[in-house]
Amino acid sequence: MNERFLHHVWSQRVFQFEPLLTKSGEPLQILQTGLYNHDAGPDFFNARLRIGGAEWAGNVEIHLRSSDWNRHGHQFDPLYGNCILHAVAVHDAEVFDVHGRMLPTFVFPESALAAWWGQYELLVQRPSAIACTDRLPFVPPHLWSSWIDRMLMERLEERVRRVDQQLHVSRGDWEDAIFRAVSRAMGFAVNADPMERVAASLPLKVLLKTAQRRDSLEALLFGQSGLLQAPAPDEYSSVLLEEYRFQRHKLGIEPIPLPGWKFLRMRPRNFPTIRLAQLASLIQTAFPLLQRCLEEHELKSLLSRFRVNVSPYWHNHYRFGVPTKFEEKWLGDDAIRILLLNTVVPFVFARGKAEGNSYWQEKALRWLCELPSEKSLPLREWRTAGVKPQHAGDGQALLHLLRNYCTPKKCLSCSIGNHLIHSSDEALRIDP
Repeated sequence: MNERFLHHVWSQRVFQFEPLLTKSGEPLQILQTGLYNHDAGPDFFNARLRIGGAEWAGNVEIHLRSSDWNRHGHQFDPLYGNCILHAVAVHDAEVFDVHGRMLPTFVFPESALAAWWGQYELLVQRPSAIACTDRLPFVPPHLWSSWIDRMLMERLEERVRRVDQQLHVSRGDWEDAIFRAVSRAMGFAVNADPMERVAASLPLKVLLKTAQRRDSLEALLFGQSGLLQAPAPDEYSSVLLEEYRFQRHKLGIEPIPLPGWKFLRMRPRNFPTIRLAQLASLIQTAFPLLQRCLEEHELKSLLSRFRVNVSPYWHNHYRFGVPTKFEEKWLGDDAIRILLLNTVVPFVFARGKAEGNSYWQEKALRWLCELPSEKSLPLREWRTAGVKPQHAGDGQALLHLLRNYCTPKKCLSCSIGNHLIHSSDEALRIDP
């Protein structure tokens, strides 16, 4: 057993036995367990307890053995001078604070601790990614629903922090920040970094000024990407090269060095040339993107803004100077949904939070519930476990739960794990 487990037992107040007594036999009532301390000092700050007939406010320190107090030197440390209780698994010594006052001691009941610790160990030692797979059908629906709601909000808060970082890089310019985020997302993992580097090398305001001149817009994107090379293999490439040379001299810009584009082992429709051509179309039709997303009400109308095609040259090309069979290359439905999940929804939610606008936040949540769930590999784990996300909001919540709780085995921090560890229901007991 470890102290982290005892911290969990204390903070969750999972012991329901009555009456609680200190080691000296005084009645103990826990009014507030206190705030968990992640820094130096006692484990819990600002607890409120009733010991005997007196009410106390102060700090609580927790150890496996009460003698650990002296072994850690707390009897000499002023940081521990306001402790009002010492909670331990084993009492093997009386302890005193820096003022010479003997601390009241509460001993966690040994039988209860052993049972809870046994269930916890059995749970986290399971090899499957989702340790509680076979117990999920027995979890109360209201508990599952509330925890999934919590996971979705945690996921959104995580995305908000990422938006804040992007906003800092863009010096507070929301449209530039979402442009960089959309560009990165259109790289779809394999080419995300070079796509973002191209966006970072070109001010959005410059691109918007050239948006009505498609040749100029594509010249800037392809020129900065390093994919537009001399000598030009055909007339279209020649026009772009000439325009890029003019714009490069005018704006004083340089192509990004060694962008690291990847073409191997991917469908031609996902080639970076096609994604850059689609990005040019988005700039023409959808920007200023965040402003239009905030003004948009219906998801259907929002989706139509992203339904863009490439310029005519790319209908029968995947690379410069290599003709192919004619094929229109619309931005696909799956790609659009990924863009909405990874950029639009987080930015709309973040802007709503920043402005105190609950309507924008609620709209972002509504769109998540209207979008179908993605079909990513991690979500297969949940489907195998019999959990089928009903919409994108469920999918995002399950991804967050898997990555942040299930995979690192943080069952103590999970409401479902807590319920399984401490439940007396035989159907929820973890088998050896």
